[in-house]
Amino acid sequence: MTTAPNATNELLVDNEIPPGLVLEMHAKMGRNLLRFQLIESGIKLMLPVTHPDGSASGDDAYATLKSEVKQKTLGGLRTRLLEAVRTDDPDRFSSYLSSVVDSRNNFIHHFLQQPGVSLASQDGLRAAVSYLDEQYEFTEMLFVMISHVNIEFATLIIERDNPSKF
Repeated sequence: MTTAPNATNELLVDNEIPPGLVLEMHAKMGRNLLRFQLIESGIKLMLPVTHPDGSASGDDAYATLKSEVKQKTLGGLRTRLLEAVRTDDPDRFSSYLSSVVDSRNNFIHHFLQQPGVSLASQDGLRAAVSYLDEQYEFTEMLFVMISHVNIEFATLIIERDNPSKF
């Protein structure tokens, strides 16, 4: 009777890899995946309110845009977000959004092909952790912006619905 391979080391060649390094990589992969999902869901929440085709055009337009963005992925939301956000440097913001979408796609579809990343060595795992940390920091600006906008909207709604408490 044979035993099942250890899930942590099943794809690893270097048996000297500290399990903590593998767990750190896994945790950071989860952290980054969650970051991208929060960015995507935050954009979906704010677009119907901020986009000119949304709330400014009435309840039907709001509902239509809300339904439309519900089905889109981060790449599909990019164009609508660019239409909704006013900035001093639209080209720079557009480039940044494109880079965030590319970063997300590389993480989801090409993580193991990133330079230096390997599950077979400590150096490869360290490269993976470094890649994940850099990616997380790179997405911070967009995550914070979307979070602040949505918090402001939530505060306005709460104040509107409960004026006596403010």
